[in-house]
Amino acid sequence: MKSKNISIIQFEGVDGVGKTTLLQNINKQKIRSFAFCDRGDLSDYVYRKEYGGNFTPCVINQNVLIVLLLREYDEICRFIIERGERLHWSTEQILAECDAAKLQNKFIEAASVLSKDYNILTIDVTGCNEIDTFQKVMNSIFEFVHKLPCDTKLSEWNKMYEKGCKKLGLEFNVRDNQPYINDVPFMSELTNQFGVYETYSNKSYPTNLIYSLGYDISNENLNNIEKCCDFEYVINSKINRRPEVYEYYHSWDSHGYKFMISKQVAENKFYSNAIFSLDRIFGDEYLTKIAMAKATVYTSRDLAPYKMQTARLYESIRANQIVFVDIPTDYNDEILSQIHKNDKELIAMLRCVPTTICKQYNACLLYTSPSPRDTIKELYSEENRIEYDNISAEIINANLVLLDPTNNLMNDINGRNMSMRYAIGEMLWYNSTNTSAKSISPFSSFWKRLADENGNVNSNYGHCIHKKFGFDQWEMCKQLLLADSNTRKAVIHIKDARNLIINDTKDLNCTIALQFLCRQNKLNLIVTMRSNDVWLGLPYDVFNFTCMQIQMAMELNMEVGTYYHNAGSLHLYKKDEEKIQRILNLSKEK
Repeated sequence: MKSKNISIIQFEGVDGVGKTTLLQNINKQKIRSFAFCDRGDLSDYVYRKEYGGNFTPCVINQNVLIVLLLREYDEICRFIIERGERLHWSTEQILAECDAAKLQNKFIEAASVLSKDYNILTIDVTGCNEIDTFQKVMNSIFEFVHKLPCDTKLSEWNKMYEKGCKKLGLEFNVRDNQPYINDVPFMSELTNQFGVYETYSNKSYPTNLIYSLGYDISNENLNNIEKCCDFEYVINSKINRRPEVYEYYHSWDSHGYKFMISKQVAENKFYSNAIFSLDRIFGDEYLTKIAMAKATVYTSRDLAPYKMQTARLYESIRANQIVFVDIPTDYNDEILSQIHKNDKELIAMLRCVPTTICKQYNACLLYTSPSPRDTIKELYSEENRIEYDNISAEIINANLVLLDPTNNLMNDINGRNMSMRYAIGEMLWYNSTNTSAKSISPFSSFWKRLADENGNVNSNYGHCIHKKFGFDQWEMCKQLLLADSNTRKAVIHIKDARNLIINDTKDLNCTIALQFLCRQNKLNLIVTMRSNDVWLGLPYDVFNFTCMQIQMAMELNMEVGTYYHNAGSLHLYKKDEEKIQRILNLSKEK
């Protein structure tokens, strides 16, 4: 289908017909209604037919008008001779140029063949000097464009641009299907390759940013949309023409990730994990659909030298997606540096190629998961406030993640510094397996209040691990991992199931179990707790369990993987509420 909008003019014709002179006059007159260039698909078609080779259409169905200039052969030869004498060409060069001008009929034939797919305007300028040629050509172009029917698809785009301009206080109007902002004509996509366009390093003409402001849906509503699939379709202009796009789809599909694809791809390719196809739609409906995906990839390798940036990137950011950038598209990380400032660790995680995208996506999900450093602020949010017993706030099924378990001290929260004396004392106590409250009391008198009539407590986790059940769970798990590094059986039980019927202790184990899982020679630890005090318990539990994880990794000669901390009830006691408020106030001041 031929475009109803024209924003690029391609001048065609044999050498000597006057293309270069015409372009020079257009530049002198500062004509800004279109982007102008010479040579394109028509020339390629003629010369491939004449001299051999395959014709590759580049601007078929695009917003381009091909203007074929014609002159009588004798007049063309006269212009060639005059130019040859001016530039001191040899007789052989002049004769060769005149001979090439005989291809004019081939250009006419090519225009007839291609006219079903291209907007083509043929203009005979025989007898016209350069001024007359300029006037005749420009009048013909404007008359052709003015007669084009209304582009209803473009009208949808223009509605978005108009709303974006209104928000920024810019003037917007449409003439002959062409949008104008503050009286400057602009078009995205193909036009921008030849003229002024928005890049990720130059925002002089931020047309795509303006477009992205045309959505009415609020950020709050976007945040509430359920993420039901892993990836949106690969984003950027003309995505289905890029071979790397299918490499990303194949990678997602082979790893079992659910993703969106366009209907065009769905009809030609089969992917078992493509959950639904996505047609091009406009307005809030489109943004709502793509917001269902957790992530996307931005790629345009063929346009890398232009540094083009389309509206798709802004839309994915608004849709709260993790945006990965294809490395060959942006080797210098200019896009990611703009989005994530100086977060070099995150930027490194988000630059990808098809063979690494799935591994990086999984790592980013962990990176963006809640960590102990954020937990105090989250716990005290309004939605988690609660009043029962001596509890003032609670998160049910709290899930915390430490990507680097060696970084296990919660000392960077304003006003909350761990007692390293107690942390080390508790770790040594666990290692001793001694259940006597007396042995830990030099580091904290708290344990004396939980001791039974014999002065013992239940929460020496070292005792639970090594002695409580009559065998050494630590050694058993280690042997299981040595025999099969991928085993799912390496589970250490802490809480005794008999506590359900025998509940006569003041020190019921808060921890239920520890599970060691080795994947890719990295030892991960999953800790499951029934109950966890965020102020006095969490910092020291995280410290001690990660130390156990590190120790087991050392004994097995494995790398330390990820630490997962899951608590059925993560809560704040009323007695610690003022301390939390002090932390939050200090955070606000900072």
